[in-house]
Amino acid sequence: AEYQEILANSSKFLVLLKRVVKFFEDTKQPQCLGVVALRLMEQLYYKPDMLNEAVYKAIVSSGAIPDEEKADWEWPGNSQEFMASLCRYVYATGQARLQCR
Repeated sequence: AEYQEILANSSKFLVLLKRVVKFFEDTKQPQCLGVVALRLMEQLYYKPDMLNEAVYKAIVSSGAIPDEEKADWEWPGNSQEFMASLCRYVYATGQARLQCR
């Protein structure tokens, strides 16, 4: 039961992480951006692209995303570039503890 609850909340957590990353990108706060980008990487990294793409589509179709944010919820064709951009945010913090994870 607890595992199913965690799975049910994972898409909500993903929405929250993506919005916070966008906020810190817009407000140019590299330290906070690096921490949140790492959490987003942890949510996406070990899942195959097909699963991540399906989750993104499910989030959009659930109505949890307003129309103005829908463009941000298309799984990238090249996920390696997307993960590399998140990785750059982590390394920009200069915090060795984050970089090792």
